[in-house]
Amino acid sequence: MSERNIRTVHKVFFAWNEEAEASWLQQMSLQGWHLEEVSIFTYRFARGKPGDFVYRFDFRPMKNRKELEEYVGLFEDAGWQYVASLSSWHYFRKEKTGDGCDEIFSDNRSKLEKYRRLQLTMFVTSNAALISPIYLLRIVNNQPIILLLFGLLIALDVLLLYGILRITKLIRSLRKDLKE
Repeated sequence: MSERNIRTVHKVFFAWNEEAEASWLQQMSLQGWHLEEVSIFTYRFARGKPGDFVYRFDFRPMKNRKELEEYVGLFEDAGWQYVASLSSWHYFRKEKTGDGCDEIFSDNRSKLEKYRRLQLTMFVTSNAALISPIYLLRIVNNQPIILLLFGLLIALDVLLLYGILRITKLIRSLRKDLKE
């Protein structure tokens, strides 16, 4: 495929604003750019016929390739096309139908479970990220590279804690909807 048919875009989205990411990917498809690959803050698109595609995401750690294939098969049976994965995030799309079947989760309980899995992963990551700066403080000796690394780890800690708060807010909202 020629360079003109491939486009790479760098854009920042976080788990708590996945609706904005899905909307942006839909707009790209309307312009004829269809998501092909995703990596950290990087999206690779292939040029194609413009179409109105709905993009949805799931967060589910997989143990192996076979488990991923079975998981993807469930979505494909429901009419979704598997696009790509980034770590434990899995991207799916399907043509917008307007029949109300534009969600990969048919109920709030499934959405709640997705966010609980994410929240647990973020807790584990934040614990490791909180311990690292403490260890670095012990070996600093005013070395500039260590101080820079220390600052980056503190920034990561702040971002993770903010993310945990945002995900917790989403979980509470879904729990409230379940009770009503």
